[in-house]
Amino acid sequence: MRVAVTGSTGHIGSVLVPQLVAAGHDVRALVYGDASVLDGVAVERVTVDVRDRESLDAALAKQDVVIHLAAFISVRAADDAMMHAVNVDGVRHVAEAALAARVGRMVHVSSVHAYRTWRLPGPLVETDPAALDATDPIYDRTKALGEVELRKVIARGLNATILNPVGVIGPSDHLPSLMGATLRDMYTRDLPLLPSGGFCWVDVRDVADAALMAMTHGAVGANHLLSGGYLDVKELHAIVRECGGGAPLMRVPTFVLGLIPPLMGALRLSGLLPSSFTADALYALRTRLEVDASLARTALSFEPRCVRQSVRDGIAWWRETGALA
Repeated sequence: MRVAVTGSTGHIGSVLVPQLVAAGHDVRALVYGDASVLDGVAVERVTVDVRDRESLDAALAKQDVVIHLAAFISVRAADDAMMHAVNVDGVRHVAEAALAARVGRMVHVSSVHAYRTWRLPGPLVETDPAALDATDPIYDRTKALGEVELRKVIARGLNATILNPVGVIGPSDHLPSLMGATLRDMYTRDLPLLPSGGFCWVDVRDVADAALMAMTHGAVGANHLLSGGYLDVKELHAIVRECGGGAPLMRVPTFVLGLIPPLMGALRLSGLLPSSFTADALYALRTRLEVDASLARTALSFEPRCVRQSVRDGIAWWRETGALA
């Protein structure tokens, strides 16, 4: 099949694109900025900006499938406008261009953050409420609104399905991602402080596998939660230490940090906390999230690997590529 991939140079894209090529697909990598991660991969490169609807028309012409990975991930309030432009308007633009080009299938890789995740009474399932309330973090709201825009185009005839991965970790995190940067901080530095709390995680390779399956499986308009399981920050750091990483002096309850935002900012700037631990990041760590991925197991043959191994493999990849000091 002819497959276009937005966000092809990101963490998931850098794993998925070579898999598509290896499977015999004709891949058009839609890129924005540096695309050196694709050097040596037999793909057609086309420069696009998902904020620009017109740039997508030619890019999606004569394609059988578009896999939409492009997103702007941030935990900083200063990035609100960019998150809306990419995560909401960008989804609408890709969906409208796909419909206009008569693309046979769109796979939208959204996020678990499109859902309200705060202190749920049980595991999150696909029918739970979206993060559309003003009290939800702005990133979460933009992911939920992006799905709202997609469903409007589905109602007009677009064949699309949705994947909602939890926190993505694992090898090939070359940028690195926000969580990847935190894991690298844990490895290379003796961090004086680490917050408590935890989250659900999934291996990037398992997300790529699910995206491959979703090209031909999964109901139109359906969400598919992708999770490999829950690990708290203490467990994550213990795995990093087993791999040779540094040690924190103490752990601080997230609610304490949340009560004193200026203190939290000062701790980040001074290097006492990882820079990615902002108020929104602490919100996620405090959700105590559990996820039911049984629908993806049934519809997409999703079989996630052990999250602990994902952490180990990610660190091994950084070592092999010289990204760790």
